[in-house]
Amino acid sequence: MTDFLPRLLLCAAIAAALVGFGAVGASKYYAPRLKALQSDFDQFRGGVEALGKAAAQKAKETDEANRKRKQDADKENAAAVAALRSTIAGLQSERAKRGSAGGFVSQPAPDALGLKLACYDSAKLDDALRKLDSGVQGLVDEGSKAVTDLDSARRWAASVK
Repeated sequence: MTDFLPRLLLCAAIAAALVGFGAVGASKYYAPRLKALQSDFDQFRGGVEALGKAAAQKAKETDEANRKRKQDADKENAAAVAALRSTIAGLQSERAKRGSAGGFVSQPAPDALGLKLACYDSAKLDDALRKLDSGVQGLVDEGSKAVTDLDSARRWAASVK
């Protein structure tokens, strides 16, 4: 049994030496390949980073251009809506003048038989026509604003592409 232990130690030393020589040989064989692969990987990573930075810069520029176009479209829309409101106010003012000058239903001449032959109450008809006109004008105003907003949105969408 005393012979066995030195042989075992000798075999272990030989095995360790073979593993060491194998490791040295493998490192001499694989080291250049590893360096080449590492170089290729570093080059790839640098290219991807450059592409990523370029894409981020382009996205930032596109976002900024879209933001500016939206601000311009909002200003244009606000100006169009203001012009529309001014036109509506002018029409309402004109209508108020017309209404105060005699109403929607014209009054017959004093010597005419119109009032005696009329089958309606002139004041009630005038009031009903005012309410109808006001309601229709409200719908027209709302529709005009919607059309103005839609036109602005279409122009903005066409500029975005």
